[in-house]
Amino acid sequence: MSRTVIALVAIVAGTSFVDAAPRGSAVDSHYSYAAGQPVKGRWKSTPVAVVFSEQGGKLDISPRQLKFKQGEVVKFSIRNNTAVKHEFVLGTETENLGHAESMKISSDLEHHEINGRVMKPKTAAVLQWQFLNIGKFQFACLVPGHADKEMRGEVIVE
Repeated sequence: MSRTVIALVAIVAGTSFVDAAPRGSAVDSHYSYAAGQPVKGRWKSTPVAVVFSEQGGKLDISPRQLKFKQGEVVKFSIRNNTAVKHEFVLGTETENLGHAESMKISSDLEHHEINGRVMKPKTAAVLQWQFLNIGKFQFACLVPGHADKEMRGEVIVE
C-alpha cells in the first residue's frame, strides 16, 4: 500500500500521519523488539540527535532521557565524536544486558543489529524507528565497558 493511500486512510479515520503505522514494505517485519520496529522509507518523523563524546578522558552520550508517544516514528541521527568505536542499541534493559554479554565474548566482530548502529571513530549513522509499545526502554553503547561508564540513556514511551 502506498504512503499516499495510508495517509488518506489515516485522514479519513481521524488519525495523524504518525498514527498511520508503517506496514508492509515500510518495515522489516521479520524482526520484533519490545521497543518497536525499524522503518524504511520517508515517514513523518521526529528528529533526534544523539552524540557520543569524550571530555577529560570520560566517555559520554547525550541526551540521557527521551520521551515519545506510542506509535511515534523517530529518526535518530547518531554522531560518534570520539576516537573509539561505539554502538547505539535500542531495547529493554534486559535485552541490552544480554547483548552486552555477547559483546564481551566477541567484541572484535562487527555486529549488525537491526535495532542499532555501529560507528567507527568520527563517523555518523541514522536509525529510523517506530516505538510501538508503551514503557521504559534503553539506548546504550554495548561495546565492553562503555555502558558501565554511563554510556546509556532512557526512552520513555507514553
